[in-house]
Amino acid sequence: MLTPVADRRVRHLKPPAFIHLFKAAGTSIQIQMRTVLGTDAVPKINDSRSFVADVGAALDDPSVEIICGHYSFARINQAYLAANKGSPVCFTFLRDPVDRLVSSYNYFRETAGEKWHDQAAAMSLDDFALFLLDNDPRAICNHQCQELSADHTPTFAAARANIEAHFAFVGSVDEMEAANRVAQDWLGLRWDAGKRLNVSSHGVTRRRLSPTVRARVAAATAEDQELIAFIRDRGCFVGQAAERTAKSA
Repeated sequence: MLTPVADRRVRHLKPPAFIHLFKAAGTSIQIQMRTVLGTDAVPKINDSRSFVADVGAALDDPSVEIICGHYSFARINQAYLAANKGSPVCFTFLRDPVDRLVSSYNYFRETAGEKWHDQAAAMSLDDFALFLLDNDPRAICNHQCQELSADHTPTFAAARANIEAHFAFVGSVDEMEAANRVAQDWLGLRWDAGKRLNVSSHGVTRRRLSPTVRARVAAATAEDQELIAFIRDRGCFVGQAAERTAKSA
């Protein structure tokens, strides 16, 4: 369980934004934060037609401490600017792109009503990977770089430039403990690296991918691979925004 440290009341002039990248442990992170801070303090606002208005309303609510959801930096930035709050300070966690693909397959296969449930339920992992590459490339082709760059540019260079400027920290799902010292200082919280929710109980593993399909996935996610290597080399990347907001918290 995510736990508060002593005298946890770290407050920022405006709520930071947690960008929940699909199948990158975001559900576990959000639930743990709500358990500690309260449901109203950590609203979940996914991208939608009313997204800008919904974020604006949350930013006007003094009880809101962190805004979470499935959205890109470009979209949450648009919403904060529309509310005259300036650009948000963000944090997020990345995941190995191949592991994200496998987790997506398991999730869609087991979750009726989701976008690609019928296809995943009827396909092998190889076939589903090829299906996504052809029919929903944004979900897999350098998705993490795309979501974290300033303008949806799906390159490592664009994502790195933006996280250096607008993120307090970026961690890796498989090294979540490394984010503890940053989360403690910046949010007044510590993560439980072993607490994982929304995980498939009967899923396949990446070993099911054939070498041929794995090579195609690797080629399609080369920029994401570079981004996560950059983060892993540092354990947890700490951006300029962490120091700026610490002074105003």
